[in-house]
Amino acid sequence: KIAVEAMKRGVQDYLVKDQVDVGGLWRAIMGAVSRKELREQLDRSLRELTEANAVLEQEIATRKAAEAKLRAAKDAADEASRAKTRFVAMVTHELRTPLNGILGYAELLRLEGGLSALQDERIGAMMQAGQHLLKMIERVLDFATIETGRIELHPVTVAVRDLTEACVTFIGPLATEHALRLRMVSSYDAPPQILADPARLRQVLLNLLSNAVKYTPAGSVELRVDRKSVV
Repeated sequence: KIAVEAMKRGVQDYLVKDQVDVGGLWRAIMGAVSRKELREQLDRSLRELTEANAVLEQEIATRKAAEAKLRAAKDAADEASRAKTRFVAMVTHELRTPLNGILGYAELLRLEGGLSALQDERIGAMMQAGQHLLKMIERVLDFATIETGRIELHPVTVAVRDLTEACVTFIGPLATEHALRLRMVSSYDAPPQILADPARLRQVLLNLLSNAVKYTPAGSVELRVDRKSVV
């Protein structure tokens, strides 16, 4: 009865005074030592686990802080990119307005007449340079529009021959400067009209012809138009 009550109170082992022998004493001692070692080992494991948990929590906090900084940097970069795009779009719009005015007055001078051959030639060169600058401005505006994901196409019926001949005429002075022959060949099956965005199509053709002239060392550049190439 005493032993049962003692066990209930937390006693791990007991020895009966008048029944102590060497074997029982040895087992009791070894059991006590083993339990003490187990408790110490458990305490060490708990301390190690607590320390490891503290280190892990610190690493998590550090990682969260780094992720927050990365998100903030990305948001700032995105906002800077949007601001740049808005600025480019605004500037190009502002540049186009006076440039169109300059080209318009140059055209009026030609229409009014009374110009000498040299003056007419200079007006033509000014208009050609202005048109080239206008195309460059429109190209920059295109890039800004593409970045915002709002580029739009406006397809209409396009006279193929008129558009291609105008492109060849525009690139003609550049070909002459590079001592190249530039010509257009229209196949018998080339459609007279297609459905396309004339501004975009003109831009593509001018880029292709300009690059062809720039990177052709000698000889000629030829623009071929047939049903296969315009389908």
